[in-house]
Amino acid sequence: MVGSAAPAYAGARTLDLDLLLYGAETIAAPDLRVPHPGVCERSFVALPLAELAPRLMLPDGRRLQDCLQALACDDLYPLA
Repeated sequence: MVGSAAPAYAGARTLDLDLLLYGAETIAAPDLRVPHPGVCERSFVALPLAELAPRLMLPDGRRLQDCLQALACDDLYPLA
């Protein structure tokens, strides 16, 4: 039903959106940091991003491929 309220048992709904990049922009606000600080620290983020953009340069000048080489990706595999 469109526009109906969620049942009380469902609880509050919060949207958690991680903005990885915004072009070559760097944003450092109290509630927003772009690029996302975990891009080069989390293999489950860096590997799929590198598959989409293999030559990606981060706004700070680092190559995503260089970040990826420092991460353990042995437990990751493509879904398709």
